[in-house]
Amino acid sequence: MSELNLELKRPIVICGPSGCGKSTCIRMLINRYPNSFRYCVSHTTRPRRPDEIHTRDYNFVSKEEFDEAINKDEFIEYVMFSGHYYGTSKAELKKAELEKRVCLMDVDIQGVEKLQKTNINPVCIFIRPRSFAILEKRLRSRSTESEDRILQRLAVAHQEMQYGISEGKFDAVIVNDNADKMVQEVVDVIRQKLSS
Repeated sequence: MSELNLELKRPIVICGPSGCGKSTCIRMLINRYPNSFRYCVSHTTRPRRPDEIHTRDYNFVSKEEFDEAINKDEFIEYVMFSGHYYGTSKAELKKAELEKRVCLMDVDIQGVEKLQKTNINPVCIFIRPRSFAILEKRLRSRSTESEDRILQRLAVAHQEMQYGISEGKFDAVIVNDNADKMVQEVVDVIRQKLSS
């Protein structure tokens, strides 16, 4: 099946701590339903990692370019995280709208809070691992960061998980203990929220 036939085109925001499976979820949704979804590629000022591709993973820009875009009011939301800007451009949302697809967004909790205050009326889904130990194992298995950086990410992840499971913060909280099951639960939430 390549299409979900959704009546409404509200953006879907996938949020959760590093290593919870957000990217996997988004990739699987787009692979299964390419005619229904479009990934909204965020802008960032952080350096590109060796395995990342400009315009696929992020729109990598300089701080000056990001500041200029802020001054021109080109972002629906933006945040500073670990010394780098991250933001969602209005142009990315427009691309999904023109393609008549639902925009999938991967943003952090600060971004979710900002998006919930806009008029785009996003469906916000929090993905969390079955346990914090599983999350730590996933982060360590990536082997892309120093021990200090991993410990920082784990501290942030702990705060994000506490926030994510708080009542009323998200439209749905989904436990990722199996990728296929997680994606099906996300699809079920999307169908419920975008078919009414």
